[in-house]
Amino acid sequence: MRYGTGLREEIIRDGVTPLIGIYDMYSASIAAQHYDGMFVSGFGFAASYYGLPDIGFIAWPDMVGFVQRLRLAFPDQHLLVDIDDGYVDVEVACHVVEQLEALGASALAATDADVLLIDGVRSVEWIRKVRGVIGSKPLLFNQIAGGLSPRLSLSELEDLGVDVAIYSTPCLFAAHTAMTEMLVRLRAEDGRLADVGDGDVGVATSIALLEANISRRHPRRAPQPLTGSRR
Repeated sequence: MRYGTGLREEIIRDGVTPLIGIYDMYSASIAAQHYDGMFVSGFGFAASYYGLPDIGFIAWPDMVGFVQRLRLAFPDQHLLVDIDDGYVDVEVACHVVEQLEALGASALAATDADVLLIDGVRSVEWIRKVRGVIGSKPLLFNQIAGGLSPRLSLSELEDLGVDVAIYSTPCLFAAHTAMTEMLVRLRAEDGRLADVGDGDVGVATSIALLEANISRRHPRRAPQPLTGSRR
């Protein structure tokens, strides 16, 4: 239960809690270097795992397996998981919630709702109206590039009374852009890879990023001296 408690305590503190949308273990590895919280985006997971839009293709065992891998690699991150309506019916939803709670998802409470999601609003004024209607209940705002809602900074959201901001797709869309640019450049250079310069990602940088996922769960220990006598 410490994961849910930890996220609740974070939400009620001053300021807005940002949760970065991730779509696979690699994007999560990068996000963990910059932020303390992740949002397992259904949009991103459907795109990455199935190559399909997020319109009902996700099977709950796939999402549960992904969350298990995330929690093993990132034991201290806040982890909000998008499971839509719980996948089909009440019985399945209950089972999925139990599975994710046991794995250490941060955002599944025993009863009631910890936060209310506001999504698809077209103006700041509507955010103010929602804040006024729901009273003191924590408010979660979803920001997505190309979406209907205005793009706002964390300080602007705080002024509007928003408590949590989720960023569903910046990692996914940034990867799309970067991969497209790289492949266009590779074709233009007749298949010759560019040299790895300062700030560029190469084999060493990538391996170091991934090795951190092991050390967070299994920190390296200094060798202990042998005790006892030899015969």
